[in-house]
Amino acid sequence: MKSSLSLVLQALADETRRALLSQVAEEAKPVGELSPPETISAPAISRHLRVLERAALISRKRRGRQLLIRLNPAPLADARAFLETLGRNSHVEDPTQPAASSAPEETDERFEGIEDLDDDEMASLL
Repeated sequence: MKSSLSLVLQALADETRRALLSQVAEEAKPVGELSPPETISAPAISRHLRVLERAALISRKRRGRQLLIRLNPAPLADARAFLETLGRNSHVEDPTQPAASSAPEETDERFEGIEDLDDDEMASLL
């Protein structure tokens, strides 16, 4: 049996499921009012909702003839805590920041001082 964190991460890995979660983030919505990002069938939406429900990311509640889908934020908080801990303990560089090179830049001795040459001196090298 998969851990609850594994189920949450697996559920969040799919773009369609993330889009469905975004739609119920503010308030519960009837299943019929959910609009997937692309045209997919009702059975496919049901399968995505089952994955989200198995990961405890959503709950379903009947209100008359409507089936309401509500976000359950607790598993998201657990996943966030795990990812933050992982980020603090890793030595992976932030991809949004320029890479810091720990090795000194290597230069080819043959080209030392080449930037100081004028056009005539450069031409004589060719």
